[in-house]
Amino acid sequence: MAKIFGDAKPWQLVVIALGVLGGIGGVTWMIMNDEAVELTHEVTLADVTTGELFTVSTKKRSVIIPEVSPTSGKQTLVRVEKNAQGKWIAVPQDLDSLAEDTVRSAIQENNEVIAKGEPKSLTIK
Repeated sequence: MAKIFGDAKPWQLVVIALGVLGGIGGVTWMIMNDEAVELTHEVTLADVTTGELFTVSTKKRSVIIPEVSPTSGKQTLVRVEKNAQGKWIAVPQDLDSLAEDTVRSAIQENNEVIAKGEPKSLTIK
């Protein structure tokens, strides 16, 4: 045993053994755990000028923010999330990525979107 571990001190062997046992325990827990994490493959976008809502699939293509609006052809689409009150809120970082001269008539002070209708499906090429 001395040849395998060389000059390793006993406490170092204990640390290695605990690491191996922890790794085995973690892998076992992951395998035995029935709770699967479900990743969503779509994102909801809002046009900051019109308030139109769109749902975009992210299975085959990533969304680049700001995304181009199919209505205006300008980069005015940002991600939105529904809050507890059911209102659409624009992601602040996405609003920061818009061009300075972008008209944001559908965005209120608290980043709430004045939404027009329900989200429509949008395919991004």
